[in-house]
Amino acid sequence: MSLAWTAETRSGYGTGLLVFHVFCDNKTPPVPDHLRGPASEALILEFKASCAASFGGDSLNVYVCGVKAWHTVHGLPWTTGKVRLKTALMAATKLAPDSSKRPERPPVLLRNILAIHRHLNSAVGLDAAVYACLTTTFWACARLGEFTIAKHKGEDVHWAPQSGPTDPAAALANHMRVNTPPPSGHLFAYKHTDGSYRPLTRNIFLRRIATAAKDAGDDAIQGHSIRIGSVLEYILRGMPFEAVKVHGRWSSDAFLKYLRKHANILAPYLQDTPAIEQFIRYTLRHRAGD
Repeated sequence: MSLAWTAETRSGYGTGLLVFHVFCDNKTPPVPDHLRGPASEALILEFKASCAASFGGDSLNVYVCGVKAWHTVHGLPWTTGKVRLKTALMAATKLAPDSSKRPERPPVLLRNILAIHRHLNSAVGLDAAVYACLTTTFWACARLGEFTIAKHKGEDVHWAPQSGPTDPAAALANHMRVNTPPPSGHLFAYKHTDGSYRPLTRNIFLRRIATAAKDAGDDAIQGHSIRIGSVLEYILRGMPFEAVKVHGRWSSDAFLKYLRKHANILAPYLQDTPAIEQFIRYTLRHRAGD
């Protein structure tokens, strides 16, 4: 009977069913199996309300449909009324995080960085600085503003050398060789055509990246998409969430809020991977004060 749905629908429903079971596991006490299926209307409405702070209305609707499909496949009665469910969805949509209501910013993927690399000239000062800044920001899981504006107080960031053209060590070495920025200047200062050094501003960085992305046939990159893409890449590589948190220099609460804020963006890239269960369990876990 499961073949009645497309592979894409089954994937979304599967994620929804996992979210439902994590929600049931996290309740105090946990919901026993025999009360999860068939699930009472009260449980389904509570599930929908509890997830509203993490997921947008469209995602919640898919997740509830997934739980309903699970009932159908196993011949279990579905007791949640359409009117109550529709009302709950309207309420959940109002409670959904602002990030789920704005146009989503797709994460920067390695293929995007490689495409941009092919349309930059590593021998040109600006391009060398831009690419070194891009790879450093990505692999350091940092905010773009940390490397494109002057900071009165700096922070140590870390990355490991990578294989292939996205290696931040090689990009940084090339930038230093091409631009030789002054020790007292901006890290990614570059030589202008008039021979002077200029700091790499956010606007200059984004304009150059946008041009390279367009030449590659990709959409323009938004600054924060770099950090989202970095988090996604490390999660897909199997890095534990606590390690990603430390690498990106988040506090525990800040990292959890960050993942919840961007759950709608990250979940589709994770739902067919082993990382999806860890992601959902981490983002839906209870915290004191929640």
